[in-house]
Amino acid sequence: MKLPGRVLLLVAAGCSFWVTALHLAIATFGPSWYRWFGAPSLARRIEQGAALGPTLMTLGVAALFAVWACYALAGAGAIRRLPLLRIGLFVIAAIYLLRGVQVVPEVVGLARGVVPARFVAFSAFSAFAGVVYLLGVLRLGRASGPPAPVAGADGRVG
Repeated sequence: MKLPGRVLLLVAAGCSFWVTALHLAIATFGPSWYRWFGAPSLARRIEQGAALGPTLMTLGVAALFAVWACYALAGAGAIRRLPLLRIGLFVIAAIYLLRGVQVVPEVVGLARGVVPARFVAFSAFSAFAGVVYLLGVLRLGRASGPPAPVAGADGRVG
């Protein structure tokens, strides 16, 4: 069964919103979360009393993923069209896929006992998100035209 591009982009938005929430939780719960999710140097900086830099960096990353989710929603027609939508969706897909290809060496590292299983899961999730973004935008491009505009709170379209 082939899922329509709009459905795939809604799934993609969910992926990016999930990563946004994860980064917000990491910033909230501090050094142990930074360490568990693969950022021990940021955890050390926080423990040394320099929490502002790592926290702002993590919040910035969360904001970036939120923007990516909005691009997926715009591609799905759930919110108004965003600038450079199609190019943006391709770039987002490429970034997720580039992160996702790390799954291959990480599986080797997992087999050798030098990479935690969670890192393999993070890369696999990134690969999944990249595929969903890519298929979503490709299938949307084959649909009969752009997504329908969405009416705002005031009832106007656009």
